[in-house]
Amino acid sequence: MDDALFVKAAETTGRDCARLEVEIHAKNGELARNKAAAAALSGLRRAWSDTYAGKYGAHWFFVREYKIHNYASGRRHIDYAKFWVAAIADEPAKARDLAAQGKIALGEIADAKSVPCPSCEHPAPVVGRYEQTEDSWDGDTWETEIAALCLHCARLVNLGDDHKAVFCT
Repeated sequence: MDDALFVKAAETTGRDCARLEVEIHAKNGELARNKAAAAALSGLRRAWSDTYAGKYGAHWFFVREYKIHNYASGRRHIDYAKFWVAAIADEPAKARDLAAQGKIALGEIADAKSVPCPSCEHPAPVVGRYEQTEDSWDGDTWETEIAALCLHCARLVNLGDDHKAVFCT
């Protein structure tokens, strides 16, 4: 065995492992960001037709306006005006029909509240997600999240969230 080769391997493998861990961590973060943006983009195409919004999966929507109420107790509540875009819906004709019946609100992406993306500074439409996170006989837990969806860098950035429990009586 070559002693010099052994010493060199001992010096470099630890450093290589540390470098790879940093790269893997960065790639895992990038993957998580892309998955979140993909879920929002997909949800915005199909959630307009949810028969029981948020009960069986994330209910995504565009947000015209929103207000986050912060209470002294630490509780937060979000008021929002939601809508969908028929042009990107998976079934545009059905979305327009539901809107004509007054069952859903439609608009254009440009109608969404817009905020600068924290990553690239491009204007990003505000979207929302409403979802049941726990279903039990003792009570249900629901979550609302408002986020900026940057279409330039495919990033979903949380702007505020609201977790509430609804107890059965």
